[in-house]
Amino acid sequence: ATLKGHTEYVNAVACYTTQAGAPRVVSGSHDYTLKIWDPETQKLLATLKGHTYDVNAVASYTTQAGAVRVVSGSWDGTVKVWRTSDKARTASQTAGGTKVAPATSTKA
Repeated sequence: ATLKGHTEYVNAVACYTTQAGAPRVVSGSHDYTLKIWDPETQKLLATLKGHTYDVNAVASYTTQAGAVRVVSGSWDGTVKVWRTSDKARTASQTAGGTKVAPATSTKA
């Protein structure tokens, strides 16, 4: 399958499984966005915007409560943590570790 939707080249890809067991692919691009895909249907599910430069790293983890978070790193010097359920950024940190305007508080 080929997943198309970014307007620039893709720098990073990660995968996760939702709480319901559905597979997801997350891509980070030179277009400053992340995209969440259903690899089985090839459907674009969400576009995550918030970086001001290339996204060059993507990862995911599951919280103790079972919720999935996507983590992105960018050449803009930030690491962002995103809730996958509502596409909102939950925390933003600079490369130096300083918190910047979190949408909600999160504990690492």
